[in-house]
Amino acid sequence: MREQYYHFILDHHLSDTLIEVPEISFSLKISILEELLILYSKQVINIALYNYKQNYIDLNRVKIVLLRNTLKNLCERIQNGANKS
Repeated sequence: MREQYYHFILDHHLSDTLIEVPEISFSLKISILEELLILYSKQVINIALYNYKQNYIDLNRVKIVLLRNTLKNLCERIQNGANKS
């Protein structure tokens, strides 16, 4: 599954931020990213992943049960912020 995960992020040009959350499986990482790709552009997702790393991973604030919703919320904020300009 790890190999599939790396193929997935390479094929979709996504940041490998979720590798820093070893508590979740590779299949769950793919599932989260697939869901985000349905709703948001790659650019928005990559910015959200970067923000997630800075604000949650680097500060040891990762909550696995909230990961999917936190990323969606970050994407939503980024997308809405971009639409306001």
